[in-house]
Amino acid sequence: MKRNVSAVLSLAFLLLAVRCFAGLPACDWTAAEQIDRSIRLLCLSYDTPRLMKAHAVRIDLSDKTLAFAANGRDEDWGRPMPDYTNGIIRTRRVTVPDFFANARAPVEQGGRGLDMLLAFNTAPWGPWKEPFTHRYGDPRGLNISEGVMVSDNKVEAGKGFYGKGIFVVWTNGLADIVTDIPTLRRKEVWVAHTGFCLVLENGVVQHEPDDVVHPRTVVGLSRDRRWLYVLVLEGRHPETSLGANLHDLGEIMLSLGASDAVNMDGGGSTTLVCWDAKERRQVTRFQQGRRGPRPCALVIGVYRR
Repeated sequence: MKRNVSAVLSLAFLLLAVRCFAGLPACDWTAAEQIDRSIRLLCLSYDTPRLMKAHAVRIDLSDKTLAFAANGRDEDWGRPMPDYTNGIIRTRRVTVPDFFANARAPVEQGGRGLDMLLAFNTAPWGPWKEPFTHRYGDPRGLNISEGVMVSDNKVEAGKGFYGKGIFVVWTNGLADIVTDIPTLRRKEVWVAHTGFCLVLENGVVQHEPDDVVHPRTVVGLSRDRRWLYVLVLEGRHPETSLGANLHDLGEIMLSLGASDAVNMDGGGSTTLVCWDAKERRQVTRFQQGRRGPRPCALVIGVYRR
């Protein structure tokens, strides 16, 4: 993938547009928009191998005042889904903007009273049957939210990529990307959300190029685990962005500075919401769905204690 770096500052949103192409140094984060003292955002634009646009966030995990929140079990967890007889209730589906708003809302108004800074969708989920309006979600793979097990679905061989990459935040605040969490260590997990597959491992892109392109959500970490990267990439919009394959994702995450990265739930679920400190309001930086954000099974937020 050829890369070329350029930056265009938007007067409206102070977004930086950067073109990054392979073989050159990492993207320049120093010129990125600073949405918080420990969080920067880039707006990415690619011409090759196809038209692609994305937003990327870099979070400094050495800032120990940052913490993670996630939606978890529904109160009817474990019961059969009323609108899908083959499903089991794990979570109540929620849009990323609604999760964000509830997190920031005062406790006396039914919210969590958190200084939420950004939020994004994570784990793949079911049921995935028309008309796609089920109230509840059953996340695929191992998923733990705020120390509570949400799901531990075993994945059958040959049934896709589920479970081959887990973004985990331990109770000591350290983050990692792993392929398994032994049962004895699960009590040490604060958040663990499973994706489809690794796209980058130890600095090596894991997939060859192909024609399977989609909107994407990707989570990555630097080799020293100091930096967390979140990528939301637009797709299926011929006039703006066609989407990315798994090889593209590995290349992009590598250029951002990641050593390991996992492909999360994408498609119409892909959404990123940030807090605008100047305007004192939440802003949806990107959502794939043109008719509004899709309710997802699991969402992660980063807030300041």
